[in-house]
Amino acid sequence: MYNGVFNMKKDHIKGNFEWKVEPDCCEQFHLAMEQKFIFISNASDLGTNLFYIMPLDSDGDILRQKGVLIHYCPWCGHKIKGRKKYPLK
Repeated sequence: MYNGVFNMKKDHIKGNFEWKVEPDCCEQFHLAMEQKFIFISNASDLGTNLFYIMPLDSDGDILRQKGVLIHYCPWCGHKIKGRKKYPLK
């Protein structure tokens, strides 16, 4: 899905950063991150990074400029808890 067309920040895509606390959600959630359906922002709230989905239309074009924030897993309903590891300054 990610091919540079979305102007997506590379560090919002799983595999381009390390986890400090990896989400312990269901397998479907992890698969969605691998398939670039769920992205992980650098912004955080209450100690966890914000997770979002970029909705697309039937042609694969972005429907909105900003992603849709999700706080709970769309598959199992658990609260999403994950924190990126940031380099020390």
